[in-house]
Amino acid sequence: MEVIGVLKKILYVIVLVVTILLVGACNNEASPAQEVASSQDSETKADKLDSSENRNAILSLGETGIYDTPVGVFDITIHSAQILESAGEVFPHNEVFILLDVTLTNNHSEVVNSIDILRSVIFSFEKTMNESIFHLQLNEKFQETVAPGESVKGQLLFDSFISESYEVIFGYGLPAEDLIWHFKADEAD
Repeated sequence: MEVIGVLKKILYVIVLVVTILLVGACNNEASPAQEVASSQDSETKADKLDSSENRNAILSLGETGIYDTPVGVFDITIHSAQILESAGEVFPHNEVFILLDVTLTNNHSEVVNSIDILRSVIFSFEKTMNESIFHLQLNEKFQETVAPGESVKGQLLFDSFISESYEVIFGYGLPAEDLIWHFKADEAD
């Protein structure tokens, strides 16, 4: 009797293992409809990536990124960065100012306010976030509207902390795709 009980348990374990293997093998097989859908998804994703090389890429100073927002599509270039102890007679609340030379090109079909598009944040290496400050004397150009196909060049000012490196992000916390530049402190002028 004991032998029969042991054999039943062994048979039960074997059936359980075979069932698990069969179920697992069946789940890994895709139906023809799933294979076609997966193939189409892959092609669509590849097309989207090819349509814009700079999307989801981390850019360096001097590079231009494509900023795709609900308002429209814009090119933004951060030409250079400076780390300043003051901006004229204005001193930072934190440790330093980060001053960026920026160009905005309107690829949208309507006139836009550049200041609305250029709202951005900067993260220090330590992940401290600070928003841009629109100091009127430094950002007179960014008080203007930008017509379709036109560009405006100006400066963005951030009140930040001394750090090894920084990340500037356009679109942070907005319904837009983030556009990110990374630079080290020694790359700043």
